[in-house]
Amino acid sequence: MSLRLFVYILTFVAILLIGLIVIANNRNKTQNRIFALFLATTNMWVLSLIFADNSSSTQVALLASQAAYISAVLMAYTLLYFSFVFPNTNRLPSKRNLILLLILPIILILPVGSSLIIQTVKIEDYGANVTPGPFYTVFLIYV
Repeated sequence: MSLRLFVYILTFVAILLIGLIVIANNRNKTQNRIFALFLATTNMWVLSLIFADNSSSTQVALLASQAAYISAVLMAYTLLYFSFVFPNTNRLPSKRNLILLLILPIILILPVGSSLIIQTVKIEDYGANVTPGPFYTVFLIYV
């Protein structure tokens, strides 16, 4: 097992444990549920990176890289949502505002299957080498 894979797995397990502790503490509390959702999207991102960097197939690496991109978009959205409800739920956004806040993540996720986000993926010794597409700059500004 490579050091990189070990660190990925260690990170995945640590995030999973933190999420379980948060939910076990009080699963009915809005802040805990939203933070656990943020941790779940973070773990989806880590899992995608594990598959992308340890794949010997460019197709699997491309699919995993796209999943990592989607997970990162959702991580940013859930972190923003969490910032509204922590430390108290007095600033809980309305459903209308939550839907409005979802417009940009949806716009960012829609072109995932095209080369606008990820043009190519090459398998290197260190893992997947992703060549970003022209729309990737919008993603960087969003994150």
